[in-house]
Amino acid sequence: MPEGLFSNIKPLSEEERLQRECDCLNAQPGNLKGGHCDKCNDKGVVYTVKEGRCVGRQCDCLVQRENAARIERSGLSEVIKRYTFESYKTDELWQAKIKDAAQKFIQQEGAWFYIGGQSGCGKTHICTAIANHFLNQNQTVKYMLWRDEAVRILANGTNDDRRQELISPLKNVDVLYIDDFFKHRNGDRPSEAETNLAFEILNYRYINRMTTIISSELTVRDIINIDEALGGRIYDMAYPSYLLSVAKDVKKNYRLRSEK
Repeated sequence: MPEGLFSNIKPLSEEERLQRECDCLNAQPGNLKGGHCDKCNDKGVVYTVKEGRCVGRQCDCLVQRENAARIERSGLSEVIKRYTFESYKTDELWQAKIKDAAQKFIQQEGAWFYIGGQSGCGKTHICTAIANHFLNQNQTVKYMLWRDEAVRILANGTNDDRRQELISPLKNVDVLYIDDFFKHRNGDRPSEAETNLAFEILNYRYINRMTTIISSELTVRDIINIDEALGGRIYDMAYPSYLLSVAKDVKKNYRLRSEK
């Protein structure tokens, strides 16, 4: 080897050696889901030199990944970008009142929001906007389309273990959003089993003062006529500010309007 071939190469300082170690660790790929992050290379950890050591810290992308995962678990991923407070129309006074009530509701803790009445008037839109707010506050949210989920739970009959496995997340989630509560295609009354299921879920959340959002084509008076104890609990938790009813009027059905 010729003398002096490496004479111009300086040895790495300790700081440089540590930085190289961090660079190598940062370059290693990870397997986290939810989009690529250049900082951590999808590992969730970024390595930097600190106080004479190569130290790992949580990458900022984990917050966005966890929020995306919460949205996916909530069941609202298909509509949450479209149904926002910003996109909710307030052309009419009744719409402005609904939006105002919803924006006040998100400042509350442990309250219930109930909106019933006219189909197609934006009930699902405003409730989804509320749910999205709580998701962004790092709370767990569960979306329950009543007629689908109720059928699935009741189909288990006397299988108590499976029944509780399905009901427990609805009882215990931070924020429960029930859409189309007690909806039946022919306008039939809910069965006794369905009413008992609703009472089991909502009574638990009533006792524990847990945030609950409900939309329905039925008013609370309709619910009281079906089951006084159930309707009374909804009334108690939502009245007066967050108990809303949109009078039946086909003109308020935005799904039937030609302009979108």
